[in-house]
Parts: sequence; C-alpha cells; structure tokens
Amino acid sequence: MSRQAFSTAWDVRGSISSSVDGIPYLRFHEQVWRRAPRALRRAGGRGARSFTNGLAQDISRRASENGDLFVGSRVFHDDDLVRYLGPRGLAAAAARSPEQGVVDLRRRFDAAHPGGDYLAWMSYAMLKTHLVEDFLARLDKMGMAESVEGRVPLLDPVLAAWAFRVPQAQKVPGYESKALFRRAAEPLLPRYITDRPKQGFCPPVRDWAAGLISTRADDGGILVEEGLIGPDTLAQLAAQPSANASFALWSLGTLSAWCASNL
Repeated sequence: MSRQAFSTAWDVRGSISSSVDGIPYLRFHEQVWRRAPRALRRAGGRGARSFTNGLAQDISRRASENGDLFVGSRVFHDDDLVRYLGPRGLAAAAARSPEQGVVDLRRRFDAAHPGGDYLAWMSYAMLKTHLVEDFLARLDKMGMAESVEGRVPLLDPVLAAWAFRVPQAQKVPGYESKALFRRAAEPLLPRYITDRPKQGFCPPVRDWAAGLISTRADDGGILVEEGLIGPDTLAQLAAQPSANASFALWSLGTLSAWCASNL
C-alpha cells in the first residue's frame, strides 16, 4: 500500500470520521487498516493526530499505539475529555482509558474465537457493551413505563449464535448493510422497505437536553464542585450545534440532575 493511499484514507472528511455505522468501519479495516504495516500505521496515526479531532483523532491515537480500530461509539472523544473534564476527571481518565473495557473485551474475544473475522469482533463488542447497557436498557425502561412488554426476537440465543458464525462475506457482501437480513425478509416485505437505506431512530435529544439544563442542571452542581467536569462545561455543550454535543449534554445533564436529587 502506498503512503498516498494511506494518507487519503485518514482524511477526516471520509466516512470513517463522520459515521458510527459498522459498514464504514469494516470497509476501512479491510481495505486499509489490516493491510498497512504496523510501522506505517503508527507513523500515519502520529502524523494525523496533530490535525484531526473527534472520532478521527481517537482512531489516529489507536493507530499510533497499535490499538484496535473499532471500540464502539463514544459520546466523549479524547479532545472532549481534555476540554470538558475538571482536574479529578482528568486524573481518572489518565489512570484508566475510557476504552480499556473494550481492550479487555478484545482479549476475551481473541481467546474464545481465534481467527474470528472483523465483523464478528465488532458484533461481539456491541453485544457486550451498547446492546445491554444502552439499547436493551432503554427498551425495558420505556416499555415498562407504559406497561408494554418489549420483545427482541432477533436476539433469540439460537438465532444469535447462528448469525455469529456466518462469515462476514456472506452477511455483508460488497459491504451492503444488513444484506443477509434483507434477503431473508424479501418474501415478507415490499421492495421499498427491503431496498431502502439503513435508517436509525433519532430522538430530539438536543431539545431534551436544553430543557433539562435550563431547568435542573444549569451549572453542573456537584460534578463541578468535585472537579469532575469544568465549571462551564454544560454551557459550552449547550452552545454547540453538533449531534454528538447534544448527546454529551444529555449524558452530563441527566447525571447532574440525578446527583442533585440523590446526593
């Protein structure tokens, strides 16, 4: 692989820097990351860290440290931690990387599934983190709040175990998102559904966060007092238009509100 090709792949305007969809990660890993010699990857990562930010900077740092490309999505990137944490928060982040839990998961995955393909690793990481800590937790809480019993048929243990063993070339041929699932659903659903692009659910998090901050957690409370976040962190996040800032504001805002009510 040429240095020019590697440099181009690190362009922060590319899909890997702007999307948390698994397909861009998988394509980047297969076409660039795993093919680049480690020395070149380290050099490229060190060089890119100085002019990138957000997700691209996180990936640059992982490359420079011979780390893994995929660790799942993060609300707070490396530069966010420097910008928004207080002294005690920075000390905690320095003592244990926010990605350490996923690094430990990778060792467990390699031991249990030697030679597993990269899509299998990405699926394993999401199953062990975001699925249980975020998606299923929200489904359970919102369902029970309305007396609705939520069901997740695609997580049937037998089906999930079978899907985990299917090679990535069959699950996402040509890097087509949900290809195997689309083909299975074709006899049951119209084409305008099976052929449409992947579409996520985007709640109005910014509006929720703005309402919360203005009414209950405008200064960060005990989080600021204890040096966990900076004194103007919530105000800085509220002033930013990005979706990632909105999720960060919601995360810190709800934590601050909880602390105000319970500590």
